[in-house]
Amino acid sequence: QCEAVGEEHHFTEWKSQIEEKIEFQHMTFRNLDEEQVQSFLARTLHREPEDIESLAVLLKERTQGNFFFLIQLLESLQQKDLLSYDFAKLQWTFSVANIRKYTDVSDNVGKLLAARILQLPRCVEQTLKLASCFGTTFDPKILKATKSVLFVFEDISYTLSEACKEDLLIRISDREYKFAHSEVKDAAYKLLPKGDERKRIHWELGLKLSKKRSLITDQEVLYVCVDQLMQGENIMIASCKDDMCSNIAHLLYVAGQNAIELSAFVVASKYLKVGMRLLGETPQDAFSSHYDSAVQLFTAYAQATLSVGFIPESRVAAEAVLKEAKRLEDKREASLTLFRCFTAEGRMLEQLDFAAEVLESAGHKLLKDPNCLIFRRQWEKAKQAIKSDENLLSLPHMTDKTIDICYDILTDLILTSEVTGSAFGSHATRRMMLMTLKYGLSKFTPLILVLVGMDSIAKSNDLKAGNRLMQLGFKIQGEVDLAVKGRVLAQACMTWGCTQPISNCMYLALDGYKASMEIGDIQNAFHGARVYLWSFYYSGLPFEPLLDDIEKFARQMLEYGQHYIFHMTIPLFQMLLNLKGDSEDPYTIESGAAYEMTEVKHEIEGTDRCWEFIRSYGMELAFFFGDIEKATAYYEALKDLDIGFRKASLLYHTRVFFFALINIENYRRTKKMQYKSEATKLTNFLRSIVEQGGVNVNQKFQILQAELNSLAPKDNSDAIRKYEKAIVLAARTGFLQDSALGNYLCAKFCLSNPGRIDCAQRFLAEACEQYISWGATQVAASILERHPDYFPKGACMFSSQRKRGGGGLRSRAHFRPSLGDMHKSLLTARRLRDTSEGGEENGRFDFSAM
Repeated sequence: QCEAVGEEHHFTEWKSQIEEKIEFQHMTFRNLDEEQVQSFLARTLHREPEDIESLAVLLKERTQGNFFFLIQLLESLQQKDLLSYDFAKLQWTFSVANIRKYTDVSDNVGKLLAARILQLPRCVEQTLKLASCFGTTFDPKILKATKSVLFVFEDISYTLSEACKEDLLIRISDREYKFAHSEVKDAAYKLLPKGDERKRIHWELGLKLSKKRSLITDQEVLYVCVDQLMQGENIMIASCKDDMCSNIAHLLYVAGQNAIELSAFVVASKYLKVGMRLLGETPQDAFSSHYDSAVQLFTAYAQATLSVGFIPESRVAAEAVLKEAKRLEDKREASLTLFRCFTAEGRMLEQLDFAAEVLESAGHKLLKDPNCLIFRRQWEKAKQAIKSDENLLSLPHMTDKTIDICYDILTDLILTSEVTGSAFGSHATRRMMLMTLKYGLSKFTPLILVLVGMDSIAKSNDLKAGNRLMQLGFKIQGEVDLAVKGRVLAQACMTWGCTQPISNCMYLALDGYKASMEIGDIQNAFHGARVYLWSFYYSGLPFEPLLDDIEKFARQMLEYGQHYIFHMTIPLFQMLLNLKGDSEDPYTIESGAAYEMTEVKHEIEGTDRCWEFIRSYGMELAFFFGDIEKATAYYEALKDLDIGFRKASLLYHTRVFFFALINIENYRRTKKMQYKSEATKLTNFLRSIVEQGGVNVNQKFQILQAELNSLAPKDNSDAIRKYEKAIVLAARTGFLQDSALGNYLCAKFCLSNPGRIDCAQRFLAEACEQYISWGATQVAASILERHPDYFPKGACMFSSQRKRGGGGLRSRAHFRPSLGDMHKSLLTARRLRDTSEGGEENGRFDFSAM
């Protein structure tokens, strides 16, 4: 009966822990019906069922069949002598008429419980009222510290013992009691005065606890104290004066910081906001009267609100610190927060200007020309230094902690370089490597090495050098704290995905999302989520679970105010809907069901770079559906676009694959050599990736080889063998979309050669089967529409769709709503943090073995 227990109940916490580890089956126990109440009463009172039928009807009416309430009502009837044992007749006796006359109808038996509480000795009654202020479970030492508020002068141990004898409380341990049922707690709480008087009681309870310094050093007691203060917020604001304001504000700050450390950011922001109000009506008042406290509270509030997507509130608080703070060191954290607010809102030009200002104030000016001669010389010298692992590992540890904020801003610039332009990403990476060589190793070093590795791949296509630096970064992974871990994992997924099966390493990005969410690094969390989503798509695994994941991730991006990442994610969602056939117009990617999920019309300032993803996925979609003109238009818009670090990823390698296919199709149509030359050049690029260990593009490269071979005017007899080799490799490595595409391209080749038309039907059927297995039912349907003569009349490809059951990757979505829930609840945050620290899920890779 889940409705009978709240979030703070022990059962709820236990159930949540179990659900994290195993599949949990819910069995709901309904309230007793009239026949069951009659059966229970007959056994309990040792009477024949027909003798107590009228009693059963009445008690069912009074208790709604709730078993707990039924027991409580029977005990109450006995106490009132409405139900008694007749020793002469040796049986229980009662009068239904009297019971009906002297008991009230109550849907939740609240009146019954309240009446029972009021019949208790005054000291026990007041103790139950006092305990009800602290929730379903409570610590008796808190009652001892606050009992004078409700004028309880007797020993608390005695009054609790008496309440336990009445079965209204349950003693769990010396430090913990709980109400026998949440309804008992509610009944006791409702006996308290209402309105402002009740709020005043909470305020006085919190104030009393705040003065018990020996108690509030216990974090649990601190939260109880602050919770009481918050429930009497208006009374507290009106009552606090001078030093009391400062003391209570500091208490709220400490509780807020503790909540931030637990990732309960919504709770933290509430504590901190009230603390800010206590210091003054305006930021100017707060900073002028309580400077140090104001810096702490406004800075922490800006961070907490940013972490849960309250971007305007975060920006206002951060701007207040930058305006009112007197010392440079007091502004640093607020500067980073404001920088990230600009990113979340898509105000990229402001973000870049602000970043340059902050870096310059820290003595690390961002160069206007990243390709200037001085910087190039510095980088060439640095490249020699980082060729040796020993040189890097022997660097001293950085002692200047002020450099950390520069690293934070530079790594965020790299993330947003997808929007602002690739030059900033490469320049920021190289600048951080130069700073590392100058100042020494830091918590950012693993991330810096992974980024330099990506830069090496993106700039010179050197997978060997890139992977060496990434592995070196993982060699010191043990020194990475949570502040950087999420970023390391997300970036490593992109790099490692060049040479390792993408279906394995995509979980690095998912783990990066989890690590960043746990500490409230929301921007980098959703970067990790986005890398995971497109990695899943390009893995070739059936994408039905991905549809579930991507919708939930997209909604969470909006919930947290990460609009620019949302806009780069939603085109993939729309493409998947189009491929599956869940869209009114499967050929259009600029609009549809995915875009209708939100009314946000948020433009990314200063650039249309988000259109890159619409064009990229639109190009693939058009090619799948055979619209070469549209695919060519997208290709022309994309071909000269410098995407920076994303060149070191399967996303770019797949884009190159489609570039080559489009050029081959245009050569077939026009016979212009420029298309064939470009296709050959792009194929050779993929050849270089394969030769360096690019396992995820080998089948793509072989498909292109077969396609180029099919262009030969005379001797193209080897083309089918090459197609079949590519198809077999794609199927064996799990790339269903490439296997399907290879089958379809081979079928088209067969249809263009009169002597091979009989083979076309086989390849077309296999292409449709593979597309359906992948999830692209609409593509299979379009093939049937384009080539109806090669399928049996009345054929419907949808009937051949195979269900894939069981465990494993093919039937599981991976979005975890609990990672968002932890930001809203202290209980959830503590539980998840305890699970994480317990080592339940510490990653899927042994980095040291890489």
